Amino acid sequence: MPVLATSEELIFRTVVLNHLRPVRKPSGTVVAIVASSMVFSLAHAVESPIAWLSLERVPLMIGLILLGVLLSAVYVSTASISCAIGVHAALLGSKVVLRKTHLVEFTPTGWWFGEAGDLRTAPVVWLVFSGLAAFFLLFSNRIRPFTAVEADRFPDRPTSNFSGPVDRSPVVNAPSRAA
Repeated sequence: MPVLATSEELIFRTVVLNHLRPVRKPSGTVVAIVASSMVFSLAHAVESPIAWLSLERVPLMIGLILLGVLLSAVYVSTASISCAIGVHAALLGSKVVLRKTHLVEFTPTGWWFGEAGDLRTAPVVWLVFSGLAAFFLLFSNRIRPFTAVEADRFPDRPTSNFSGPVDRSPVVNAPSRAA
């Protein structure tokens, strides 16, 4: 799981998303997030690309696009690939744990809960993904100071706090005044 989450996030966030977002303007960022999320969704159809053209696969494709939007929003708003990897690994891990341990027995009924066994096809999960993505993007200036651990390695990514830019210069102790 950590290897899958790490490899997917490195490919789809640091390579694809950053390639599609050469200018860090909000409109360009939104377009890059949506486009990289579509690539993320289509990449999950490598075993049978023609099957994705059927109407049966549309809910899964929508779910994967919205998952990609959420992971991209986490990456953009936190300026940290580690955070996106953590969210992706947590989602994968919870899916595996719930399936293997049967801690929660849940049989979805109705179209709101999608196909049996895959919550990514559920409109209720789409709302959760969309809401979390909106939260991360709307509050990115308040989140980033606590999460931008890679800012020193990637100086082109802006970091900010509540009152202005983060001062990343080394702290130098003032000479002590001995009397």
